[in-house]
Amino acid sequence: MQEYLQRPPNARKNLAGWAYTRTRQNDKLKKYLLECGIYYATDWSILNGMKIRQLKEVLEKQFTPTEIQKYCHILDIYHKVYREDRRRVGANNKCHPPNQNQQQRMIDDLQATYQLTYSGKKLLKELQAIAKICRDDKTSNLENRYKPYLDDLTENSDAAEDDQDWLWLKEKVIIFLDQAIPEQFELMIKEFRKHKCASLPLIRAFRLQLCEGMNQSQAASQLGITQSQISRQINRNYCKLSEGVMEQVKNQIVQYLLSRRTDSDQENRHSTDVIENIIAAVKEYLNKSVFTVDKIGDARTRKTNDLYLERLCIYLKQCKEQNYE
Repeated sequence: MQEYLQRPPNARKNLAGWAYTRTRQNDKLKKYLLECGIYYATDWSILNGMKIRQLKEVLEKQFTPTEIQKYCHILDIYHKVYREDRRRVGANNKCHPPNQNQQQRMIDDLQATYQLTYSGKKLLKELQAIAKICRDDKTSNLENRYKPYLDDLTENSDAAEDDQDWLWLKEKVIIFLDQAIPEQFELMIKEFRKHKCASLPLIRAFRLQLCEGMNQSQAASQLGITQSQISRQINRNYCKLSEGVMEQVKNQIVQYLLSRRTDSDQENRHSTDVIENIIAAVKEYLNKSVFTVDKIGDARTRKTNDLYLERLCIYLKQCKEQNYE
C-alpha cells in the first residue's frame, strides 16, 4: 500500500487495478502458492493453456484409451472455438466461462468432427472435469519435487531463479534437436511411402507452411495438390514428427543428465525414483521451453519463439538448398 501511496496523484486513480496486478498477476506469488499446493488459475485458463499432448500424459496415469481420446477431442474443440476467439480479439485478461454462442459452436463442432453429442450443461461439466484433473496433477507433481534430482546434475544449480537454471541445457538441446529432426523425418517418410503417398512432397509441404507462412490453400496450389490432402496428411504427420523428435530428445537429455552425476551418486544413478523424476522434469522443460505448439496451423501463425520449430525450419531450408525435396 505504501508503494501505491508513493505514486504521483494522477497515477493513483485505479486502486483496484493496481491491487489486481500486484497480487493476482504476480508471478512470484503464483509460484509460491503453487508450491503450497494452490494452483491459482480458473478452469478456463487451465484448459486454454493446456496442450493436447500434455493432457494425454496426464490422462494416461488413470484413464482408458477411449476416455483419453474423448477428453482430447473435447479439448481440441475448446481450443478451436474458445482459444481462437480470444486470439482473434487479442484478449489477455482473465479467462471467463464460455458464453452461450461459444458453447453452441463447441457442441456443433464436437458432433460434426468427432460424432460426440453434448448438451450445454453436460459440455461445461466435462470441461470442468478435465480442468480439475489437470489442476490436481499440477499440484501433486510440482516442478520443485523434481529439482533436487536436477540440482546435483547441473553446473549452475545455484544460478538464478525460475528457469535460469535450465539455460545451460539449451546448447545441448539444439545439438539433440539437430540430430533427431532428420532421423525422425527419415522414419516418417519411409512410413509415409509404405502407404502409397509418395506423390505428396512432404518436406516441401512442411517448408511452405512452417518456413514461408503459407496457409493450406496456398501451399496446395503451389504443390499442385488438393487442400484436403494437405489438411489430412500434413497435420497428421506434423504431430507424428513432433512426438518422435520430442521422445528422442527427451531420452538423449535424460542420458546426458545421468552421465553427469558424480561418483558419490553412482549407487542411486539408475534407481527408478531418480530416473522417473528426471524424466518428469525434462518433460516439463521441453513442453514449456522447446515444443510450445501442438499443430501445424498454430505453428504457422505462432507469436512466440519455439526452439523446435526454429531448428526444424533450418533443416527444411537445408533440404531445399540440397535439392532434397
